[in-house]
Amino acid sequence: MRSTPLASTPDAIAAAVGGVLEDAAGILNPEERGALVFSDGLFTAAALGPERTYPHEWMRILFGSDHVFADINQAQAALSVVTMAHNRILDEVRRDGPDYVPRFLDEAEDGEAIALAGQWANGFIAGVQLRGKAWEPLFDVKEARPVLVPILLFLTLEDEEGPLLAGSAEELAEMRGEALALLGPAIYAVDRYWKAHGRRSRSAPVDPLRKIGRNTPCLCGSGKKYKKCCLDRVA
Repeated sequence: MRSTPLASTPDAIAAAVGGVLEDAAGILNPEERGALVFSDGLFTAAALGPERTYPHEWMRILFGSDHVFADINQAQAALSVVTMAHNRILDEVRRDGPDYVPRFLDEAEDGEAIALAGQWANGFIAGVQLRGKAWEPLFDVKEARPVLVPILLFLTLEDEEGPLLAGSAEELAEMRGEALALLGPAIYAVDRYWKAHGRRSRSAPVDPLRKIGRNTPCLCGSGKKYKKCCLDRVA
């Protein structure tokens, strides 16, 4: 398999994740807006991918593996916000189908759509990497690969010295400008691909009011139960 691109997490992700609530984008600074869009990309891959992923895995990407919540109430609030964002994307893709448009494109200010699309694509790839093996067919099968092109166009090399795909600066700018309108159809095509190729029978929303129990996987992403990990650290 071709190795999937490595995603980079914006530093402001912890501050921006709260912005999934309605109208928050307008009060965030550019760094926080980029981090918010990164999380939308992550949740899109999580909602539509071939295998189910879980909130504690998303939280590890968004907050970092070393993050410790101040108390159980803060952890519960973060979990609720993250799951609501995931559910909102799943609902919108189901509702709009081939007409789906990522929300950040409608909310982007003049001149920032391409930069935000890069953050979104990074988040999407981070979600892919949670179940990289399961995503392999979409990267390896020649007939399926074009589905990903509008997303991959916005990625850069890991060292950020250049774009992932070859081309002059002018050609790349033109391709990215055209690809903005193709992101929504590409997301819908990804959803259709996994529905047609043995993906779990139906993506499901996550209960945002689910309580964090002592035996719940710890939100720090350690893989341990909450009672064996961060419970004592936040007590």
